[in-house]
Amino acid sequence: MFVQSWTIVELTICMVISMRIPNYVCKSDIMNVLQEWVIGQNALRNKEIYSRKVFDGLTFETVAEEYDLTDRQVKNIVYSISKIVNSHIPKQ
Repeated sequence: MFVQSWTIVELTICMVISMRIPNYVCKSDIMNVLQEWVIGQNALRNKEIYSRKVFDGLTFETVAEEYDLTDRQVKNIVYSISKIVNSHIPKQ
């Protein structure tokens, strides 16, 4: 089976990304979370990577090629930012 060949990290990333964002949360809310909570040396690049994957729907491989990174690096970035976003999405 295809899923059996995935690593635990890859499955976790897929679970985090596939979490449904509630209907009352708009893209601008997520962008505000990114602006406020994603900080550090590569913050701008990482926000762009997250946006390309989540909002534009590109594959990990495509994003990795755009930014000259490995698939694993892109997955780690998206996973880390997804955790931040999910922890700061307002609850109703």
